[in-house]
Amino acid sequence: MITPWQGFLHANLARILGDLVHGLDLGRVLIYDPMDEPELVPDPGRPPAVCFYSYARMPRGPVPSAHPAAAPELVAEVHRSGESWRAVRRRVERYQDMGVLAVCILEPEAQALLAYSDDRPDQVLTGDSVLSLPEIHADFRIPVRRLFEG
Repeated sequence: MITPWQGFLHANLARILGDLVHGLDLGRVLIYDPMDEPELVPDPGRPPAVCFYSYARMPRGPVPSAHPAAAPELVAEVHRSGESWRAVRRRVERYQDMGVLAVCILEPEAQALLAYSDDRPDQVLTGDSVLSLPEIHADFRIPVRRLFEG
């Protein structure tokens, strides 16, 4: 079960990411679980991820009602209290194996963002740090502090 603080962060993440993507006209942001793997036991306590799909991976027009053929470029989640970091790392690896370019995990207690990408070492960003994802777009930048402001 997620706490109100975690729910707030999830909504804030979707709003800030959505505003950036819309402003740059890059694609779509969905609140959605991109792992449609029947062999995985669903975790009802884990909220869906916030996903970014560029127009290259999900073309303009109606949003499909079925799972897209391509993986999103970015998946972002809020870490749940009590969830092991081993489980988080396994999920990050599954996302990357699917073709996701960047995975971000918000850590509510530390007010940190953990960023995973194949193109650089894992990052832990806090406070005045800026999440920059040039593999998605040169202007894809989000101040980490904004994600935790209410």
